[in-house]
Amino acid sequence: MRDIWLEEVAKAASIDPSIVLISADLGYGVFESFESHFPKQFLNCGVAEQNMAGIAAGMALVGRKVFCYSIGNFSTIRCLEQIRNDVCYHNLDVCFVAVGAGFGYGALGMSHHLTEDLPIMRSIPRLRTYIPHSNETCRQIVRRILNSSGPTYLRLERGSGGVPENAITDYENPTSFDPADILVVASGGIVHEAIRLQQMLNQFSKPATVTSIQSFEDIDLPRLRLGVEKARYVLTLEEGVRTGGLGSFIAEIASEGDSRPKVFRFGLSSQFVSLVGDQTYLRGETGLSAEKIFEQLKGYIL
Repeated sequence: MRDIWLEEVAKAASIDPSIVLISADLGYGVFESFESHFPKQFLNCGVAEQNMAGIAAGMALVGRKVFCYSIGNFSTIRCLEQIRNDVCYHNLDVCFVAVGAGFGYGALGMSHHLTEDLPIMRSIPRLRTYIPHSNETCRQIVRRILNSSGPTYLRLERGSGGVPENAITDYENPTSFDPADILVVASGGIVHEAIRLQQMLNQFSKPATVTSIQSFEDIDLPRLRLGVEKARYVLTLEEGVRTGGLGSFIAEIASEGDSRPKVFRFGLSSQFVSLVGDQTYLRGETGLSAEKIFEQLKGYIL
């Protein structure tokens, strides 16, 4: 996904000299081409993410469109005060790009787990959050960010987003949701597990529909609400903490509607994960694999 994002930013930068990319001492072997082609539109600020956000705010104040890039926690939680006070309060045109969503950098330990960001970032006024689940949705979202203004947060998977688009039902077409369906809602790369879970449920004659939420703010809420209300059960999957994240977002929608579907939220409890391993391993160990979720559903809807 990072390559898709950079490709779109480079295309835009070749036309618009106001576009600037700032890296926090990352991206070796990635940004060399961008820097060589656009030397006045690239800055490596070093391991100083708070400074990166402050510099971005200053540039945006004089008309630049700035992208700040780093590994997940470092472009978000480490410089949260600057994001809130310097960028969002002044409604500046800065996009914070985090790579390694969820357990994407799981082999580097809990300091690199991007698991508390969504509740924090979606609570900040004026900040629009985007969570692509595939390469194609990433491309569409980056183009949307480039063609708009204001503070944004782009949460990227570390690897390729290979989710087939025909496996996802568009929530904006709520007539596709059968009232008897199980609706599985996910965001980002864990959509892969949602699709696998759907296949398991179908084998037990429990028809399920999978949909992806790619933004909390830039979304057609009435259509999404109608889709949620038409489901008998709603399962939410997120590679992050449950508190305040995707599951809470869907539960809020369900509680405000005319019907009350049963909502099951699958995500991390309020605890740190001290295990070290790749993304697939950590999903399994924290109960976020399709198999572990399926086991938890036994006795409830199976």
